Amino acid sequence: MTVLGIDIGGSGIKGAPVDPTKGILVDSRKRLPTPQPSKPDRVAEAVARIAAEFQWDGPIGCTFPAVIQHGVVLTAANVHRDWVGVDAEALLSQRTGAAVTVINDADAAGLAACDPDGNGELELADAVYGLNFCFAGTDTRRWRHFRRAGRGRRRT
Repeated sequence: MTVLGIDIGGSGIKGAPVDPTKGILVDSRKRLPTPQPSKPDRVAEAVARIAAEFQWDGPIGCTFPAVIQHGVVLTAANVHRDWVGVDAEALLSQRTGAAVTVINDADAAGLAACDPDGNGELELADAVYGLNFCFAGTDTRRWRHFRRAGRGRRRT
């Protein structure tokens, strides 16, 4: 299965088809500047343009720089305040004609870190490898995983 991955950022909106089982892009990445001001309709139009460039008709996974709960935007630090209260999943689904799932960008990075063996199943590194694990999202441009060896025994 291939998913169109889209990252909505404060300065750019990027998208590419992704094979989530292999964690690889299956086509070239496309980028558009984030419209300014970054109001919902303008950003949704940019997302729809990226989907149209790929002639996309499958599922879309979208990361967004705000607190998201059940597809609804709860905060707006790096996007226009008009996003607060918007059902981003419904808006982007309507504009693209595809099923869209929206998640906070840092949450997405943390979830990716919870699949240490790449099999697509969420497993905490601590439980799988006996490692202590902490995800530290430093900002939207950089993030790191910090791991340190367990204390001599593997947890089960």
